[in-house]
Amino acid sequence: SRLEHARNVGTSSHLAPIPKSYFESWWEGVETQGYAEWLATAAPPLPLNERPGNIVVPSGVVPIEGIAETLAALLTGDMADNSDLRGVRDLDSGGRLAWSCEPGILADLDISDVRVNGAPIDLMVVTDGSGTGGNAGVLLPGGWGSLVVSRTKVVALVGGKDRTTSGAMELAAVLESLDLLTGPDRPDPDACRVLGISDYQSWVDMDIGRKAAQNFPDLSNLPTWLAIAAALEDWGGSPAPRRRLFHRLHVNSHVKGRERTWPESMNEIVDKLADLGKTLRSDLTTSQWRITRDPDLRGEDEIGL
Repeated sequence: SRLEHARNVGTSSHLAPIPKSYFESWWEGVETQGYAEWLATAAPPLPLNERPGNIVVPSGVVPIEGIAETLAALLTGDMADNSDLRGVRDLDSGGRLAWSCEPGILADLDISDVRVNGAPIDLMVVTDGSGTGGNAGVLLPGGWGSLVVSRTKVVALVGGKDRTTSGAMELAAVLESLDLLTGPDRPDPDACRVLGISDYQSWVDMDIGRKAAQNFPDLSNLPTWLAIAAALEDWGGSPAPRRRLFHRLHVNSHVKGRERTWPESMNEIVDKLADLGKTLRSDLTTSQWRITRDPDLRGEDEIGL
């Protein structure tokens, strides 16, 4: 098998064999490209699926407006303080984070019936960037939003930037979500099965491990892509893998003329969070979003060039 071949690569080769203890569950999401990635980099693939898999989601109407309003109230501090059940704080990256363990919001965002390849997920991560409204590449105000949900905790994150692009804000939401998975506010420290929902095709389809080995050639937002790859590696546990896999699902945005699916409804909620992120930045409530993972990964506009 491919796994046995990879494990048995001779020590005389320039490639090191995959450790005997390396978990095998990532083969569930890894196909030929993932194997080629390992051969090209002598490193285990990142904990990402290369295919969406068989995903089962709840049916029924999602109260999009009500959920969005509750999350906005949490993020703006408009709810009565209750430190046992909810909280809010500013992020070092310039954004803002709010969390809640209240039964109402957990019921509205219940993930207990979500399954990937027949198994329940531990976490749902939904990300979106607020459109800048300009032509491609034109730097204008933008925002990002993210929603990370476990069975016991909901975390919402938002932020914005004065001069940016829609694609940059989409990736900012992804990076902040991935950093959350290894941070102190993570909803489930033991989460192994994650479903990521996004309307940003570049993120959903990107073969990140292989592209990272090539330094993401010819891609915009290189610092953010590199930080995303590093965040995935941290969460996946390399070089001591933790049997984790991040499944990505692409959805349509701003669906009209038919009833939204459950993932599309989640995307619509986070679209409103991204708009809030742009608003909070334009009101100077939050600081400019920036990458904090590694100072060497800051963009030119962030280091004054």
